[in-house]
Amino acid sequence: MIKDRNHTRDRTKGIDAYLDTVANQFKDMEIAYEYLTILREKYPRYIRDQLQIILRETKQNSDEILSAALHECVRRKLYSATDFSDIVQYIKRQRQVRETVNDNAENVTPLNNFTGWILETEAPKREVDAYPVLLEGDSN
Repeated sequence: MIKDRNHTRDRTKGIDAYLDTVANQFKDMEIAYEYLTILREKYPRYIRDQLQIILRETKQNSDEILSAALHECVRRKLYSATDFSDIVQYIKRQRQVRETVNDNAENVTPLNNFTGWILETEAPKREVDAYPVLLEGDSN
């Protein structure tokens, strides 16, 4: 299925106003404006699409994550909206890993009400020599 990109674009604003709107979504507006200006130079034909992707990320994520992603993109010289989006997802995954709680509880309570001796019971063990006799069967 082919989709005409003109239908999804916000054409009510000019590029400069759209760039200002996206830059104002960040805590570090100056760094964001510089980043977006480089995007505009790099992708002049697709700048509206680039801004739309970044604006979508600003609506879905916290200021802290956006700021970290912006600084990481500038540091690594990743000037693309998809790279920015990928860095946001990467930061979110890293925070989930760090926020995972490792519970090293020593006391584990059983889900059923079995007494302790049932859990400590071992199955009887046979010698290996008994198996060939059992498998051959009774020849009488």
